[in-house]
Amino acid sequence: MTLGEKISILRKKNNLSQLELAKEIGVSREYECNDITPTVDRAKKMALRVKEIPLLSEKDMDKILSIVDAFIRDTKAKQSFGLAK
Repeated sequence: MTLGEKISILRKKNNLSQLELAKEIGVSREYECNDITPTVDRAKKMALRVKEIPLLSEKDMDKILSIVDAFIRDTKAKQSFGLAK
């Protein structure tokens, strides 16, 4: 099993989309596609955060999703004006 497959299984187990997980832990969705290999440090950060997500309250999860939605909205706006990198 590849690292990407393991990440996918854990992400789905925690009911997260690829984008939600990527934004939550500050990584690229490409990890799941096996396009790149994360550093050991990134892999540790990913594992710790995914493991702790179920500990959050429903209110905290709603806050996180609101923040993620704001980042997505801002990124789309920047892209539409040609400002995104």
